[in-house]
Amino acid sequence: MQIGGPCPKCGISQVDHAGMTCAEAKKAEDARWRAAWKPMQDAMREALKNAPGREAATATKSTGGGAAALPPVKHKASHIGAPAVFALELALQHLRSAFGHYGCYVVGSSLDRADWRDVDVRYIMEDAEFAKLFPDAGDNWEFDPRWLILTVAISGWLSQQSGLPVDFQFQPQTHANKRHPFKRNAAGIRIKRTTVSSAGSQVK
Repeated sequence: MQIGGPCPKCGISQVDHAGMTCAEAKKAEDARWRAAWKPMQDAMREALKNAPGREAATATKSTGGGAAALPPVKHKASHIGAPAVFALELALQHLRSAFGHYGCYVVGSSLDRADWRDVDVRYIMEDAEFAKLFPDAGDNWEFDPRWLILTVAISGWLSQQSGLPVDFQFQPQTHANKRHPFKRNAAGIRIKRTTVSSAGSQVK
């Protein structure tokens, strides 16, 4: 192999190949290409998202020279599929009825991408209510026996009810807002309907 020339096996230059096997060199080259393309991809996505007058811009295709509209960009609220997402919602309704004081939120990667590893559910409580439920936890509740038992048991129950790998945790409000100020989807919500009786009074 000539100095600076391509590897006869994988075709990667000797400079980029130095000290690596062909498989390692190819993996490193792929990573460099992805890193080089990412800014351009991000810029294209931003341009499509901010196109005036519609969610997606129009682009000219090489088919007859005409302008063809790209399909609208779809923003999914969650990447958890049905019917599992409905089973999870039903289970969280029961959980919220049992504990009250604020409620459940789905957070984490399942809201942003399809290749999520597990479904993160957080039960956020007022600080005072959290302290009542876990009086000995202090600031290190992840070592508190009651917190651990409830967290593990409810994670298992939610996983069983929904068929999803659920990571459930109780969190106090101040901690949740300060340490995790990211996207949340409220879950376990019950809708109360008010009807009017024949006498004119409201009946819930």
